[in-house]
Amino acid sequence: MAHLYPLIDKATAAIGRLDGMSMILPDAGLFLYMYVRKEAVLSYQIEGTQSSLSDLLMSEVDQIPGTPMDDVNEVSSYVAALDYGMKRLHELPLLLRLLRETHACLLNNTRGSHKKPGEFRTTQNWIEFFLEGMIETSEQAIETAESIVKLFKEDRSAIENSNRSTSSTLAIHALMQHRSILTTSQIATETGSSLPTVLRNLAFLEDIDIVKEVTGKQRNKIFTNQAYLEMLNQGTEPLPI
Repeated sequence: MAHLYPLIDKATAAIGRLDGMSMILPDAGLFLYMYVRKEAVLSYQIEGTQSSLSDLLMSEVDQIPGTPMDDVNEVSSYVAALDYGMKRLHELPLLLRLLRETHACLLNNTRGSHKKPGEFRTTQNWIEFFLEGMIETSEQAIETAESIVKLFKEDRSAIENSNRSTSSTLAIHALMQHRSILTTSQIATETGSSLPTVLRNLAFLEDIDIVKEVTGKQRNKIFTNQAYLEMLNQGTEPLPI
């Protein structure tokens, strides 16, 4: 065990630095929302799925992604399991029962549903591999968070320094910090703006390279906060088959 102590110290320090990032993020919740989905994609790629982060986010706006839905469902189960665990932490301390419940949620209706959901493994787990993963993931998350904060500040400055900035424009920009892929109707509903107002503001945001329309259609358009999505997409491209 002695050889693990330096790794434990390094992992603890990395998690502490990541926790400190919550003080400078405009909304730590929005970062967690997106990063959980990124980690879900990466985790399930190890199991052989070919879903990307964009595929997962597109499925969440009720659009059929260009990948087998089984792969997207696998990744969605990871997100659902983490959401379940976070909610249960308000009711239970971090007990073995909570871990088993979360694991059962993770494997529900997936290709791993036959692998004893809700039960602990009886084979050896590699603690050293886990600690190294914690360190690497924390350091990557810190770097990504810093880049996101910089991006949001630069984008808001570009909007405010233009001669076309309105409260509706800023509302759309703020919304797309939380959800980087949205339909025009979803944006209208969430911001309380009319559809013509939304389309006019999205056209402006597209002109200054903050959002991008991804369908090429005249109706039922979908917009992404492109630079934000590209930051999160780094390293999540589907692995070669």
